[in-house]
Amino acid sequence: MRIDGTTELAARASGTVESVEVGPGAAVRAGDVLVQLSAASEQADWNRAREEFEARLAERLRDPGDDAARAGLGSLRAGLETAWARLDERRVRAPH
Repeated sequence: MRIDGTTELAARASGTVESVEVGPGAAVRAGDVLVQLSAASEQADWNRAREEFEARLAERLRDPGDDAARAGLGSLRAGLETAWARLDERRVRAPH
């Protein structure tokens, strides 16, 4: 990554570097993933949350009158967003 001057980066989470996604001198844009930290636990949480959400959504689509399925979708969506945010914290992105 080449920037006029120096930019210090810090991960939002601690952990082991799983992969470096760019090579020396590579052109990057803001938001590009530079480093991926290990995220097995976070990936498992995301997968579980997504599966639960999709199952409840399928129930809701099969029976639009199912108020329990509708009510559960809101909390499951919040859990899905939280799981995604935790997974995304395991990525170091280019700031600018």
